[in-house]
Amino acid sequence: MNYFNQRRAFRQFKVAVKKLTVNQASLYRELLDYANDSGLLDASFRLQNDYLKSLTGIKSDDGLSTSRNVLVQQGLLVYVKGKKNEDSPIYQIVPLNPDGRPLSEKRNSLREKTEQNAEQNTEQNAGKPAEQNAERFFSITENDLSKTKTPSKSPQKETSGLSTDEEFSTEVWPAYPKKQGNYATARETYVQAIESGETTKEQVLGKIAEYKAYIELNGIGDGYVMSGGNWFTGHGWHNEYNTKTPEKGNNGEQQKGRQESYGGLEF
Repeated sequence: MNYFNQRRAFRQFKVAVKKLTVNQASLYRELLDYANDSGLLDASFRLQNDYLKSLTGIKSDDGLSTSRNVLVQQGLLVYVKGKKNEDSPIYQIVPLNPDGRPLSEKRNSLREKTEQNAEQNTEQNAGKPAEQNAERFFSITENDLSKTKTPSKSPQKETSGLSTDEEFSTEVWPAYPKKQGNYATARETYVQAIESGETTKEQVLGKIAEYKAYIELNGIGDGYVMSGGNWFTGHGWHNEYNTKTPEKGNNGEQQKGRQESYGGLEF
């Protein structure tokens, strides 16, 4: 299975086949990323519920179960329940057609092999925490990206093949001045806004640059800068910022009043 083809097919699935909630889409992407990071795109693997909740921002076991059941029912995943206090649940990603439809005939055969493959992978990866695999995402996928590059392309064009949420991870989120808050929800809000045509990556980056200029011009302290999680989930690209240089003699009073007005907000 090719990781990037699967990501593109999943985007097509969300548009043409089935509308998914934020939690459902986030859960699928985290499972797909983990499988790719661990070299298990074509094999089964085990993941603890608590670890998945920490990655996706899903708060409860019931919320995780509900999102997972939808993905299984739609044919996106093979899932085998784990044994309480013994084994974690087993997952396997089902390959998708380019139009987003799951390969149902493969799903049926995959389930028969899932438990056996998961046992083998557990032994091979013994002593390797799942979190370490997640941190290796970009270094592992770098080689896959290089296969689609040609020497004649500029660096800007080379990144044009990234999916929307990959652009968020590598270009948009790093540009924001205060990278705090719920990353998963911020990413999903951004992706939905881009795919719906509400905004563009260039407009978002431009508004972030405008906000940073506003912060610098007015000497706003870090404690009064909105966290990335709140800015993105609040569709901050619609905000208006006054980037004119404050008049001399009034800056101190303006800053004091501005910080006092921010006192009741949660950043």
